[in-house]
Amino acid sequence: MRFFLTLLFICMLLHGTAQKQGREAADSMLAQLHQVKHDTDKVKLLNELTYVVAGFDQERSVEYARSALQFAEKAKWPGGIITSQKYLGIILMESGKRKEALPHFEKAYQLSENLKDKREQTTILYNIGSLHQHENRYKEALDLYFQGIKLAEETKTKGLLAKGFYLVAVILTQQYNFDKARQYARAAASIYSSERNFHEEANNLEIIGVSYLLEKNFQEAKSPLFNALDLFKKIGNEVGMARIYSQLVECYGDSPAVQLDYIDKSQQIWNANKTMTIYAISNIGNRGIVYFHLYQHDSLRKKMPTNFNRSQNELLTIAEKDLKEGIRLAKSVGNSELLMQFDKSYAALLKEKGDYQQAFEILADSYRLQDTLFSQSTKNKIAAIESTREIEARDKQIQINQLALSNERHTRWGITAGAGLLLVIGGLLFYQNRLRRKTNTTLLTLNNELDEANKVKTKFFGILSHDLRSPIVNLINFLHLQKEMPDLFSKERQVHHQKELTESAESLLETMEAMLLWSKSQMEHFAPQKTIISVHDLFKFLEKQFSASGIAVQFQDPGQLTVSSDEDYLKTIMYNLTSNAVKALGNTEKPQIIWKAWQNENQVKLSITDNGPGVHPEQLDALYNENAVVGTRHGLGLHLIRDLAKAINCRVLHQPGLEKGSVFQIIM
Repeated sequence: MRFFLTLLFICMLLHGTAQKQGREAADSMLAQLHQVKHDTDKVKLLNELTYVVAGFDQERSVEYARSALQFAEKAKWPGGIITSQKYLGIILMESGKRKEALPHFEKAYQLSENLKDKREQTTILYNIGSLHQHENRYKEALDLYFQGIKLAEETKTKGLLAKGFYLVAVILTQQYNFDKARQYARAAASIYSSERNFHEEANNLEIIGVSYLLEKNFQEAKSPLFNALDLFKKIGNEVGMARIYSQLVECYGDSPAVQLDYIDKSQQIWNANKTMTIYAISNIGNRGIVYFHLYQHDSLRKKMPTNFNRSQNELLTIAEKDLKEGIRLAKSVGNSELLMQFDKSYAALLKEKGDYQQAFEILADSYRLQDTLFSQSTKNKIAAIESTREIEARDKQIQINQLALSNERHTRWGITAGAGLLLVIGGLLFYQNRLRRKTNTTLLTLNNELDEANKVKTKFFGILSHDLRSPIVNLINFLHLQKEMPDLFSKERQVHHQKELTESAESLLETMEAMLLWSKSQMEHFAPQKTIISVHDLFKFLEKQFSASGIAVQFQDPGQLTVSSDEDYLKTIMYNLTSNAVKALGNTEKPQIIWKAWQNENQVKLSITDNGPGVHPEQLDALYNENAVVGTRHGLGLHLIRDLAKAINCRVLHQPGLEKGSVFQIIM
């Protein structure tokens, strides 16, 4: 027969162990508490009292934990607050109040993280993992346990490392990965044995025993379970004894009298402690299973003592009562594993009574729980995490091996260093001589380039001097004449001069803007910013700029056509081409400018056509030849167009008009 095995959920994951157990220790601490004056000492004593009293009275344990937290906060003692929050979370978790417990764990972890206390962080990670484990979230629990193990390895704390191994062993046992579980449990038991921590050593022996029980290897299970029981008796840990009694029930499937005896021993301890744990719930349900098996099998009833005189109907009634109570309690604490096992037995009992409909419904619920708890997906996730852990361990070993090899190589290098020293010196001298020659050649090239750049700069500033100086001189002369001889000009003459000065100032502004943008394009690390631009928006921009030019500018816009380029660069190119066309049409009758846009395969083309006198060949040289001289007559116009077009990877081509004028194409 198959009983649910209440695997260890780590009743007290506390840092340190109380020196005395039970009510006697609690009474002694209470007497000391009245004599303590300092708040920090009260916190320490109350936390220790919380641990001891939790073994037999969880309600009082919660009260002591809350008192400890109040005194710690009053004293503004971070370490005391961490411990009190952690203890309070543990007691609430073991009382089934997991939602209340989690905030206390989270606050404790945040404080320990702020204090960079990795040992406390490790313990709290284990606590939160245990909370997830209580609610069957095994993957989340295992993640937290391995985080704690990693911190324990960093701090080289054997006790915390062993605790992590133990917690992992519990989950692996629950997921039926028994060989791996026993490896972790034995490693933890070995550490605890060396430290004479009998309580934790017994816990790990229990896990080993449980793993054998789940494999149906009852004989192998007895030895570690009885060894654990002896250790719990040695330290007077009644809670541990009660757990082992519950586990031993499974070892005696063919001896119901022994099973009931162990169930009674376990339950007496829980009743005396007034504590309803998952073990107490397990005892109630398992007792119902034993009575149901006695009802079913005459051979088992014959093995009972002669004073056992219950009828079959009585056995069925008792079994049904215990199973229903076990199911109710399992639901109340949200333990799916207990509920799954009790549901299966209760469904069989209902079938025996002829209630097939209800039996089918309960059995279906049981299998749904089983699929949820032990799905292959969950096992794979946990196996993946375990594999990650092993890979990390191998990587660490590889690093150690590599370090050893590196040290060995360093030794060999030290031996050969003297022999190679002269060779190195010779090589350095040769390298230095070669580097000097290379540096001299580079410096000569850079000097030549610098000289050429200075010549270009001189010519460039000469052009700027001419293009910027003329309009400014005209403006200054006119202002002086107007100030010193205001009556010299008639009103018509004044209007004419003001118009000329305005045009000169506008030309100056245009030249400055072109100069600045051209200078920007020449910056070594400057990169245009490409965006998607609507051709319609480009034409609108030009229409707005030249609406007052007095020349009709037509736009043949196909609609919805876009180009990918730097908007400022492209607008400047189009603006300069249009401005040149306007200037060229100054003495032309019926001047006309036409902008067109179209797409040819993967290229977008823009063209501007005018009916002016055309372009001089020397001007076009500046458009195609990067070495063309920037002349004072023609300024920066076509040079600017050429350099900006190159920066945005487009081509600007010129061709004569069909009859007269010019056509410039921009090919994107």
